Amino acid sequence: MVQILTGDLQVKTHMRKLLLLIYFTLSSLFILSTLVYSSDWLQVESSIAGEKNYIDLESIKYNKAIVTFWARNIDKKGEIIKTSFSINCENGTGAIRDIIIYGPNETIVKSYSYKDEKLQWGRITAHSFMYGFHKLLCKEKVIK
Repeated sequence: MVQILTGDLQVKTHMRKLLLLIYFTLSSLFILSTLVYSSDWLQVESSIAGEKNYIDLESIKYNKAIVTFWARNIDKKGEIIKTSFSINCENGTGAIRDIIIYGPNETIVKSYSYKDEKLQWGRITAHSFMYGFHKLLCKEKVIK
């Protein structure tokens, strides 16, 4: 009988250690994922229609004349769209790389991603949506 109790105690101790290991692993993953997805959003502009446009300052990456970044648009209903853009500061063009559309409670409804060879570069015109981002990120090249 003592042998059975000792075996049960060893199993319970092993299970406790396993549960603690799983708990700490999941907690660590949660903390790391929070750090990876944290953003520093700066409001760039707001429209007459009540939309607000933000840029994630931590996502800004320069590669020669190309700057890539994440933007967030919140409409007057509170719906959120996050978009990854690239801007060519030399020639004043821009392209959409990724789009994520969120529903209630910030659940992802749709998402699209475009490979580099599929990007559709378009001219950025003054007073357009992209103009504010171009003006902020390409200081020496202002569109007239």
